[in-house]
Amino acid sequence: MLFVLLALFSTTTTRAQSGEHWSSLMNDEQVNFYEAQSSFESYWNEHEVEKGKGFKQFKRWEWFMEPRVYPSGDRIKADATWEAMA
Repeated sequence: MLFVLLALFSTTTTRAQSGEHWSSLMNDEQVNFYEAQSSFESYWNEHEVEKGKGFKQFKRWEWFMEPRVYPSGDRIKADATWEAMA
């Protein structure tokens, strides 16, 4: 029983350290762009870039999103134009 609990805890800890935090921030429209960017940079400053870990996907997202956020870093809602027209 103790072994199972330790195995579950280590799996959860490993998943949290694998970069899910910055990837979940990237996908949450309520999160400030600069917060997601900072989380990504702090994670990759401590890790070596490896293929298949999301580095390139984030950089593509960052390149696309950076000119599309307010100066404060708040993201423009995808349906903002639609709401303004209604």
